[in-house]
Amino acid sequence: MTQGDTRTVKLSEVVEAFECAAGIEDGAAFLNRKTGETWWDSPLFEDAIEEEEPGKLDEIEESPDWVALPDSFDFHEYRHMERFCAAQQDPVRRDRLLRAIRGSGAFGRFKVLAEEYGLLEEWFRTRDEAQERMLIDWLEAEGIAFARE
Repeated sequence: MTQGDTRTVKLSEVVEAFECAAGIEDGAAFLNRKTGETWWDSPLFEDAIEEEEPGKLDEIEESPDWVALPDSFDFHEYRHMERFCAAQQDPVRRDRLLRAIRGSGAFGRFKVLAEEYGLLEEWFRTRDEAQERMLIDWLEAEGIAFARE
């Protein structure tokens, strides 16, 4: 498929589909490279989807126009959280944050400590920028034109 066969997609819609699917167990997001339509689903909602839009899931699975977006496993949020912690200038904060993300419950401990330090908004902004960068890289690799609104 050539670049001319695709529609310019809205980056915000791709990001939204990724985030929706990433927030649901076994969620998946898709993009129609010709129409720019995004779609996300989860096994939890397949019956409802089939009832509202019969055949939609079959269309997505069978049409070469639909491509699966990266998923939460492709993003590696933990790795980005670790980099964020390691980038902190204050050595005490950096060490406490790095210790907090070790072992089970790392995300919860990190968020509590980041909020205590007033870093939570910065973390969310950093994470969101990294997600967007990953999706831009994916769109470019797929040869899909995109626009920021």
